[in-house]
Formats: sequence, structure tokens, C-alpha cells
Amino acid sequence: MDTSALITMVLSMGIITGFTFYFFGKMLSMPIKKTPQDDDMNYPRGG
Repeated sequence: MDTSALITMVLSMGIITGFTFYFFGKMLSMPIKKTPQDDDMNYPRGG
């Protein structure tokens, strides 16, 4: 394998791994959305 091909492969794998860890960490740090409770869904809205 040529040196340039090896460098390209290592750089591309590093970039892809970096993006994967970035978005995985971003997803883990997101707050959990609360689902509406039954009482909130049945409460009449309006007059």
C-alpha cells in the first residue's frame, strides 16, 4: 500500500469516527422530552 493511500485511509477513518462520537455525545446530552400525562390530554382547552 502506498504511503499516500495509507494516510488518506487513516485520515478518513479518523474524521468519520470523530463525527460519530460527536453526534453520539450530542444525543446523549440532550434532555429527555416529557410525554403528556393522561390528565393533561383530557383537560378541556378553551371556553
